[in-house]
Amino acid sequence: MAGIGFQLQKLIEDESFLKKAKAYIFASIITSGPWILSIICLGLIGLLSGRFTTAKKFSTISITIVYTFAFSLIFTGPVQFILTRYLADKEYMKQKDKMLSGLFSGLMISLIISLSLALPWYYFMNEGSLLYKAASISLFVIICAIWTLMDFLSCSKNYTGIITSFFIGSIMSLVCSPVLGSFYDVDGALWGYVIGQLFILLALLFFIIREFPFNGFFNREFLKYFRLFPYIFFTGLFYNLGLWSDKMIGWFVHGEKIYGNFMAYNLYDTPVFIAYLIIIPSLAYFLIQSETTFFLAHKNFFDSISREPLDKILAYKVVLFRLLKASIRKLLYIQFVSSLLGFLFSDYIAAWFGLSPDSIVILRILFFAAGGQVMFLYIIIFLMYFDLSQLSFFLVFLFFLLNAGLNILFVFYPVVPMGAGYLISILISFITGLGLLLYSVTDIEYKIFMRQEN
Repeated sequence: MAGIGFQLQKLIEDESFLKKAKAYIFASIITSGPWILSIICLGLIGLLSGRFTTAKKFSTISITIVYTFAFSLIFTGPVQFILTRYLADKEYMKQKDKMLSGLFSGLMISLIISLSLALPWYYFMNEGSLLYKAASISLFVIICAIWTLMDFLSCSKNYTGIITSFFIGSIMSLVCSPVLGSFYDVDGALWGYVIGQLFILLALLFFIIREFPFNGFFNREFLKYFRLFPYIFFTGLFYNLGLWSDKMIGWFVHGEKIYGNFMAYNLYDTPVFIAYLIIIPSLAYFLIQSETTFFLAHKNFFDSISREPLDKILAYKVVLFRLLKASIRKLLYIQFVSSLLGFLFSDYIAAWFGLSPDSIVILRILFFAAGGQVMFLYIIIFLMYFDLSQLSFFLVFLFFLLNAGLNILFVFYPVVPMGAGYLISILISFITGLGLLLYSVTDIEYKIFMRQEN
């Protein structure tokens, strides 16, 4: 995301407090836009739902959206990771004319994946009207496409257009859902939500097409990346599988059937979404400050390898290594403070969201688990910068095995609260990843040189 980070960084260079605040607000929305605005929008629709439907019927809408976000991330994750690598390469080589066709190819793959999954899932669902199933399929396809577009936003300079798209689309969902719901019950309410998300998709696509040169809808070079970078492909898959494995185990072991194929475990689901809100400050800082500073040092180092003598290469490496450690320390500090504040105010937060007393312990655990999750993500990103994709795959696969395995194990030990397995697995994965990252970059110039020779 360094490209758009440089644009936002110009705002914080101004002495005005309002411009600095604006930059971090924009960064928060860009990094967290789809899910944070959806949580807020869904919560507000829930407050209005009593006017057009029952609480039980509204739960079918919320669980549909939750499942859509979960499985769209899991199954488009590999495409997103590969597309990110492709766009980064084109950006580095200043071949922007090839980027838009890569995006269209990624969108076509996303469309095939989303339709092949959503159609049979909802077709075999024995509940829900045809209208509701059509809305659910449409929502899944749209969200998969939005995730794919999010990769491209890092290359865009038009952050105001991106922010406007998310805000207007979310307001449209908020307005259309209750209005259509008052006429067509849950079918209309879900379609109202879909209309807003469709606007976000089309608006983002409009801004991207207007900014980058068009050179066709199909890109063979992008498709080759799936063969050239298998570890990146599987990193995208297992990162999201690991992220959602504890939630899915909670659904199918402890949850209750909401409707059709959908299960929910409200004791755990709601605290999870609340806990992820505390990662926003570090995400915003990473976008504006951490990654942009690191990116420049990283570029200087890599450029020096092909044209500078060894002593200058090592000098650039010292600067890069120092910035890497400084970035991790700063991010760890910001995230720990955010998680600690969430922990200390958990009683008030639980009361505000109407959580049951049993959920408070879970919420406290999840504040630190969510913090560990985003720190683990930063480690994966830094590994990708150094082209250490095998290590990144190893780490996400380890995280997946630990999170799935510990949560299955703790099913037989009901005294262990939900979230404990997630916290343990993410802490082990983060500490392991941090150690491997710092160890691997100690001789990174030699590894890069040997790769070029081969």
